[in-house]
Amino acid sequence: MIKYNAIHQILSISLALSTPLLTADSSNNCRSLRLCGQCGLKQCKGCCKQSCPPNCRSLIIPRSQNANESLFIARPHCDPLHYLVSGIEGIYEYQQSFRTLDIAAALFNTDTVSFSGNQVEEGLNTDLIADQFGLSPLYQGTFSPTPQITNHNLHLQGIWCSSCHLPGLFVRGTMTVSHQTRRLISSSTPDSTDDIVIGSPFPPGYMGSTTTNAAASLQQALSGTFLFGDMQTPWSADRIDICTLSTTQLAGATFDLGYTTEHTDTQGYSAFIRYRPAVGTEINGSQAHASELFFPIVGAGHHQEIGAGGSLRGILWCDGTGRSVAVIAEGYATHLLNNCQKRTFDLTGRGCLSRYMLLKEIDTTTSSYTGNLIPAVNWTTRTVQISVAATGEVAAQIVFTGHHSTIIIGYELFGREEEKLCLLDRTTTSNGRGYGIKGCTGTDGFTYLYDPQTNTIEQPIAPCIMPLNTTSTHSTITTCSTADVHGGDSTQQANTVAIAWNNPFDGNGDPANAVVSGTLLDDLVIATTSTPPQLLTIADIDQCSGTAPKQISHKGVIAFNYRWDKDPATPYLGIGIEAEGSGEAYTIKQWGLWLRAGGTF
Repeated sequence: MIKYNAIHQILSISLALSTPLLTADSSNNCRSLRLCGQCGLKQCKGCCKQSCPPNCRSLIIPRSQNANESLFIARPHCDPLHYLVSGIEGIYEYQQSFRTLDIAAALFNTDTVSFSGNQVEEGLNTDLIADQFGLSPLYQGTFSPTPQITNHNLHLQGIWCSSCHLPGLFVRGTMTVSHQTRRLISSSTPDSTDDIVIGSPFPPGYMGSTTTNAAASLQQALSGTFLFGDMQTPWSADRIDICTLSTTQLAGATFDLGYTTEHTDTQGYSAFIRYRPAVGTEINGSQAHASELFFPIVGAGHHQEIGAGGSLRGILWCDGTGRSVAVIAEGYATHLLNNCQKRTFDLTGRGCLSRYMLLKEIDTTTSSYTGNLIPAVNWTTRTVQISVAATGEVAAQIVFTGHHSTIIIGYELFGREEEKLCLLDRTTTSNGRGYGIKGCTGTDGFTYLYDPQTNTIEQPIAPCIMPLNTTSTHSTITTCSTADVHGGDSTQQANTVAIAWNNPFDGNGDPANAVVSGTLLDDLVIATTSTPPQLLTIADIDQCSGTAPKQISHKGVIAFNYRWDKDPATPYLGIGIEAEGSGEAYTIKQWGLWLRAGGTF
């Protein structure tokens, strides 16, 4: 053990000296990385070991379309003991997900997403604050996501078995091209029928120094492209759209090198090593529909995989005329090597979907508000390193073989360990700018003269606009907390005072800060500042929300194959159906149908 630790330390130091660390400017350049950059080696090995909740994830990564062991071994066999005979075949497979409520729960933590503006008195404490999405403070509405994933897969499988110089040696390869479509919402997003409420603008000082138009519909707000007030940057990721998204790519390829043998006339075994290259959707921020929440993903996340597996087969009954009942089982496990990806996260402790909260940009030198709001999703989308300890499948089938046909009844267990994540991009400020949670604080206050003796407002000619650096660290996506003040950082001075946005508010767009002369200060909300404003740190990134959890699923298979002749060189046709399920919301439930054609030689 002492010797091992010493060698490990020497290797770690050598790697650290020979590999440049990641800097803030190079955080997106993953291909040249060998270490975890600003994460230390120890930190990278222990990333995200805390217990993560099963739902509320920012992406859905199903099992690879090429990882389908029960499909690939369901070939017709003249002799079950020789099921690894040389041949080639093509397969078309259709897959479609079901139980859409589970996918919705995995993304949103609910099957109905509700919104209420912070001026809606009867809003539930589980409603998302509509203001954060650009909806009116008086808006109230819901939408029900109905996510669905459909795959059209083309598989090619080839097997070569040596019968001369190295009997028992075999080489097997599979390749899958997949066209995937994803739909998050099945129809136009419903909105409140009250057009006045939908279009009620934000009062001056809330989202900008002037009256700001709110989104005209929930669909417009969720598109991520609606700009309002000081928020002039669209969402860089996780946009919610009604469009159907699609991509076509090489989903996976598998290469096996193995050895098979028969121990008796009734049973046989094989073992193989397996390699899968890094193909499929590369989640690097430039993939198809990268700015959408439910963007299509084919393959296993563009990881290389290395592993091993084995099979066993045995004849349970035969009559000597070619009819038999046999059992075949095959399984494997692979390790997914590290790769760099782009992931989007929620904010720690601010609730599911808190990545949609608004942030204030703060000058870190002067602690002043720069007049710029950004959606948190633009700050929490980061370059990361992803690794998966293991994935694998075990498929078992009972094979009924007749003179020309084969009937297969099978079961398959699929498993994938949870992802381990290490943040490569750990920058929190850029160009002297940091970011703090806006919550329901205003962007600007309006300065009035007042009479200290009567404590009343004096009639101003035009109130001065005062940018507010006020942050609200304890606000969440569902609640507005108090401003971050330290000993009462009020804007009230000897004879001037700044009035906050949330003063007389009638919901019709009337200036909330048009305070008349003689108004008592005690009847008004005084604007506050934060000294200093509280800026987000790397600890505010909820790493669990951007990772895929452990997945386990069970599949049932029924297949029928027909061969015109007992001659091994005769071509064959086959059809099969499959259904896959799990008790976990994140794991995709899907059914499939396949057609195959091929021949052996």
